[in-house]
Amino acid sequence: MSLTVQLSTLLAMIGVGVWLGMAVDTYHRLFNRKRHKGWYVFIQDFLFWLFQALFTFYILFLVNNGELRFYIFLAILCGFAVYQSLLKHLYLSALEQSIGFVHWFYKMLRTIFYRGVCKPIITIIGFFITICLFILRGIWTIARQISKLILSILYIFSKPFLLLGKFIWNLFPKSIKMYVYKRFHSIQIFTKNLWRKLVMKRK
Repeated sequence: MSLTVQLSTLLAMIGVGVWLGMAVDTYHRLFNRKRHKGWYVFIQDFLFWLFQALFTFYILFLVNNGELRFYIFLAILCGFAVYQSLLKHLYLSALEQSIGFVHWFYKMLRTIFYRGVCKPIITIIGFFITICLFILRGIWTIARQISKLILSILYIFSKPFLLLGKFIWNLFPKSIKMYVYKRFHSIQIFTKNLWRKLVMKRK
């Protein structure tokens, strides 16, 4: 490798070291290890470090076609140390502010969506339901009053016929009355038995 390539590789690996420090702090900040089981944490850690290794090798491949040298690891450690000593506090502060902004922005969007979309829809639906219930209640009240009126009229007009029928029925001999009662009772029993047979056939 030429001196220019070596210098570029050195600076790139220092940058990778800084990147690794930022990535580790971001990963620990966003991923709550206490809330997950051991195997899930292991898989997350494995995928995280696999991605970092692939990313590092990709940068190295772009700089010097993937040639490994001992000073490359030293440069990564140097970049990581620079981050820990000089940049960590600034980055964590910026990270917290970014997380706070994202959280605030999400809450704002959720509030706007709820007040601008969900709440009006809920209000309109509730209004229509109230109107429908009011209309149905009015229809039910009117229908009940009409039915009461019709029944009253029918009762008034049918009362003379009922009294006349009762008077005529009382004129019949007792034997005829008993015969009618028995026939009516037989028809009632026959109807019940027929209904039971139909129900049993359906089952």
